[in-house]
Amino acid sequence: MQARQRASSAPAPATPAAWSFYFPDSAYVAQDRRALLITELLGALQSEEGWNIVKNLQSVQQEYVLQLDYQQLLQICDSPDLAAALEMQPLEGLACLQAAVHEAVFHVHKQRTAILPAAAEGPAKLAVQLTNYTPSEMHIRQLKSSSIGKLSTLRGTVTRMSHVRPLIVDMTFTCNKCGNSVEASMPDGRFTPPTRCTAEGCKGRSFTPERSTARCIDWQKLRLQELLGADQQAQGKVPRSVEVELKQNLVGSCVVGDVVTVLGLVKVLATGDSKPSGEVPLLHPVGLTDPDKERVVTCR
Repeated sequence: MQARQRASSAPAPATPAAWSFYFPDSAYVAQDRRALLITELLGALQSEEGWNIVKNLQSVQQEYVLQLDYQQLLQICDSPDLAAALEMQPLEGLACLQAAVHEAVFHVHKQRTAILPAAAEGPAKLAVQLTNYTPSEMHIRQLKSSSIGKLSTLRGTVTRMSHVRPLIVDMTFTCNKCGNSVEASMPDGRFTPPTRCTAEGCKGRSFTPERSTARCIDWQKLRLQELLGADQQAQGKVPRSVEVELKQNLVGSCVVGDVVTVLGLVKVLATGDSKPSGEVPLLHPVGLTDPDKERVVTCR
């Protein structure tokens, strides 16, 4: 009985500081699958080999970016849960990986991180850019409806690039009823005002945007065309292509004619046509490699 009482009175595990950055709408529960995966990844990243991975942190447009070789990560943490998350729920898997890297960089290796010029701004949200993720490799013409929401690694030739444009990320709004300030994110750059006021006791639903608070990042779109001869079954057929959206430091990382490998999340781009063909695949990169120039470009 006393043992049970001592167990029940034990303090609950402390919430990792990174949790609120990557799962702001979820309460921390130690037995949550995401919390368990973060703990497992952090156990590997707190080693000397882990520090050799996370020390390559870079600062890009007021955010942190880490280039991470998936095969190198497997050498210190061959987690079946991470592999399953990246395959079935890639956004959640990437968020867990980012949270684990965040904890390793700003807490476990805090003293080492303090001397890194890239980390001079202190703890903040970071983005992990995966490279060498072989499970997702495919040809461009293999993109199907089943690929939507999944990670895909595509190799091709850049045939078209747009001009660099600003993409709004978030903005602060003022409640017209109580004057409270509410920050709202803009998914994919779409103007999305808050639906209700967050102030206690206020039910205001009308807001005025504070345009001076808008935070923007660089944005660019390119067209990636499959390599001729890459797929023997496609000989003599018209080459397929896919649209790719570049953000932040990926912008301007390649030019028309470059052969690149892009790892990204497949989404659907509406063309405005009401027919079934009025949607085309769109790739949001989480990694881009230019083998011809023998360099890896980090991205958000």
